[in-house]
Amino acid sequence: MTLAQCSDDLQGQAMAAGGLANVYLLQGDLEKALDFCEQGLSISREIGYRQGELSGLGTLANVHLEADDVETAIAYFRDILEIAEEIQSKQTQGIALQSLGVAYSERGEYEEAWEYLRRSFAIAQDMDDYSGQAAALSNMGIVLTHLIQYDEAQDCLEAAATMLHYPCSTSLFSSDMSYNSLAHQGRTNIWQRSLKCRFLHKHRQISKEKTQGYIVLPL
Repeated sequence: MTLAQCSDDLQGQAMAAGGLANVYLLQGDLEKALDFCEQGLSISREIGYRQGELSGLGTLANVHLEADDVETAIAYFRDILEIAEEIQSKQTQGIALQSLGVAYSERGEYEEAWEYLRRSFAIAQDMDDYSGQAAALSNMGIVLTHLIQYDEAQDCLEAAATMLHYPCSTSLFSSDMSYNSLAHQGRTNIWQRSLKCRFLHKHRQISKEKTQGYIVLPL
């Protein structure tokens, strides 16, 4: 950050501020995260750095989600979607749609959540993005679980977990999420408890693999 300031590198300053915002967010210091995020976002807008603006808005949304302010987070996700459509970034559109789906699911608006997740899945499918498809399917499965459509939820979550084994897909994080979601559907008969144990075991196996190296998640 200091080096970028000394060289008058505004894009570098924006990136550094955004990076610090994410660090503080991970540490749970929402006040500092918000401060650095707003710094980076202001600079990005000043110089027309759209990727920095998108990243800043994403961090702002996540800060508000952490603060249980889902309404404000949704507004920022909508801003991201609007910019992504403007610059024709399909990948960012898919991420924004999925984020909106998760946020609406948090509010208990499952039909609205489903529609956003369906659109996110369609974009990932069009791009042959297996990790994006798997993440969307995982969240769709969770929504279906809330709607007490357990068989359909299981189909989505199993498809997500299977998709993460495709050669072009390397996201242990999404695969872990799928198996963990399957394991915690809360179904109660003997066959269902057996299924829960099987997927919980797979979730724990992948969790162990994750500790052996760094997991890089998309912004």
